[in-house]
Amino acid sequence: MVTGLGITAGGWWLSQRWWVVVVLSIPVLAWWWLFLVLVPRAVHQGGGDGLKDLEDLEDLEIG
Repeated sequence: MVTGLGITAGGWWLSQRWWVVVVLSIPVLAWWWLFLVLVPRAVHQGGGDGLKDLEDLEDLEIG
């Protein structure tokens, strides 16, 4: 999260143009939305037990 804030603040510090900050903020906000909202929601709704899923992956033999 600090990196995203740094990119946004750096855009303002270097250019002092609002449109640069907006352009840099869009991918940062999309990244945060994906990993802080959508992924936890999917894990919660899927009812997946992370350890159980990991054990299932270990049981698979590839090759």
